[in-house]
Amino acid sequence: MNVSTTPVLKERYLPPFEMLLRPDNIIVAKVLPGTKHIDKDSLVSLRETVKDWGGGKRMRVIIHIHSFTLITNEAKHYSASEEAGEFTLANALIVNSTAERIASNFYILFTKPVRPTKIFSNVNQAVDWLMSLKDD
Repeated sequence: MNVSTTPVLKERYLPPFEMLLRPDNIIVAKVLPGTKHIDKDSLVSLRETVKDWGGGKRMRVIIHIHSFTLITNEAKHYSASEEAGEFTLANALIVNSTAERIASNFYILFTKPVRPTKIFSNVNQAVDWLMSLKDD
């Protein structure tokens, strides 16, 4: 299912993210074009949206990133923490370039997120993987 043609149950504009809730209960966080950096406060807001839309249960999340977006060190460490992942079952990172894939691999390797996190270049593969995971 292509994210751009998938129906949307909820939408929230939450700079630097546009948040979407799909009918399969996957939350999509798209980094807005032109975003230069992501800080911890942005990730705290993202976490609160995941908590709100999931009613407190863990949700599957797709994150579309851009190669020219930097994430602060504080935000990197927060994003991999138990607190940040409290309402996340797993994260699928969608990358569109070699640079994004390398940066995402470094993030996973060195930051070690507490929730399963995988990198995909295809939304359909990301959805298949997320849906294969059992709910808590």
